[in-house]
Amino acid sequence: MKQTLKLVVVLSVISLLFSSYATKYSTELIPIMRGIYIEYIDQKGNTVLKNNYLKGSLFREGLALVQADNKQKTWGYIDTKGQYVIPPTYVNASVFSEGIAWGTREDSRPIALNQSGEELFTMDIAEVVGNYTNGLAKFAVYNDEGLLRWGFVDKKGEVVVQPIYEQVKSFNEGLAPVKDQEKGWGYIDTNGDFVIQPQYYFAKMFRYGVAVVYHSIDSVAVIDKEGKVLLTDNFVDLHVDGDLYMFEQGNKFGWLDREGAVVIPAIYQEIHPFSIRDLALVRLDNLFGYINKKGEMIIEPRYTNAYMFLGDIAPVTQDGYTGFIGKKGNYVIPPARIEVPFDIATQTYLLDTHFRMVFSEYINVGEILDRMKLEKLEGVTPIMTYEAIFALLDLSPKNYENSSSQLLINKKTVSVDVSYSFSTIGHLIDSTTLASKPTGLKYDIYLTGNMNKRIDLLEEELLLKLTNFVKTATDSYESDQMRLSIQKEYGLLSLEITYK
Repeated sequence: MKQTLKLVVVLSVISLLFSSYATKYSTELIPIMRGIYIEYIDQKGNTVLKNNYLKGSLFREGLALVQADNKQKTWGYIDTKGQYVIPPTYVNASVFSEGIAWGTREDSRPIALNQSGEELFTMDIAEVVGNYTNGLAKFAVYNDEGLLRWGFVDKKGEVVVQPIYEQVKSFNEGLAPVKDQEKGWGYIDTNGDFVIQPQYYFAKMFRYGVAVVYHSIDSVAVIDKEGKVLLTDNFVDLHVDGDLYMFEQGNKFGWLDREGAVVIPAIYQEIHPFSIRDLALVRLDNLFGYINKKGEMIIEPRYTNAYMFLGDIAPVTQDGYTGFIGKKGNYVIPPARIEVPFDIATQTYLLDTHFRMVFSEYINVGEILDRMKLEKLEGVTPIMTYEAIFALLDLSPKNYENSSSQLLINKKTVSVDVSYSFSTIGHLIDSTTLASKPTGLKYDIYLTGNMNKRIDLLEEELLLKLTNFVKTATDSYESDQMRLSIQKEYGLLSLEITYK
């Protein structure tokens, strides 16, 4: 059976064979978890490295990222002998890519490290950074509106592409997909210049000389590096898999060749790429097995969970127990109480490492409060009616409903770990009568991640900014026109301001 496709250009075999898309992790030593600790096994299932590692990655560029079982649960890097090359001193860290990894200490911005542990530079402006590819790493900052915007930095810490994009993906084969807020997705080169103008609903990375783009949510195409359309049809999704395409049709998945002919029919509930492997993971009738590129079932689907082959062995789960099998389905490590680390899972399901990005640990509480402008109370004053408040915040009068409060701002993002909502109080005089103006205002400040540890500091800084309020004997705060009360619980700081 063939699926007719519009073939515009026949791709060069050379570009398929010499693509830059290749595995960048080693499978000589594989992390597994027995009990609460990670250990590393070889291809025969023998335990080679064993220490008190709480978490661990696959080896990349000769080093593995591990989390130590110390008081701070910090991260460091070991070599294939299990020796720390970079001591566990980082609160968070990424794996190495192109000779550089990122680490953060408590209250620090991301720090670039080389494989000797030398700290090269700090990304003082970044809220989050990604791994290096093609010599550049993506990073994000908050703009004046509290929105993350992305750019790229080189290996000297110099910004090459300014952080102006709503979303980006990493560089591959010299191009990176970026999203312009107004025009959509396009592709830039390593100088930051558009090679393919922003025009797409969505765009994937270039792999093996081609990329999958979406003109709309249900219109998929494949383009070359000049933006020429190579093939299109009514597929829900396409993904480049070496010299094949993975495709979705009718909620099932299969493979096409580069001329658009179906080589493995779409009969599977779930598939994962061959990539450089000779077997691919598939799910059929809710069980996992492995097929070859002819579509032949080499290892019958019998597993409730399974992962890609790591060299000659793959982790599989059956009857609640996990073991490792060889390419004939024989057990190399018998099923036992073994857990598969996140890095193997994300490499299987996302084609990327779990440790690819690092978020800043630095939090400037004062800057966050400045961004929120709490002392101005969003411009709302005690004399303002609901109609005036709606006009001020450009809200529809339809929002004026029967309720005891009125949500005016719904979870506005301020930083990675902070967002807030803003409401009025006293919307109803009684169960049926609407008030003409509120009796007070309420901020709910939502805290996640590191900000939970700084909730007391946030409260202190907040009170310093609310200079018009004076503390009373009852531990509330008052000004000439308003009374302020503060409530704290995990993940939430609430400020309730009532009018006198």
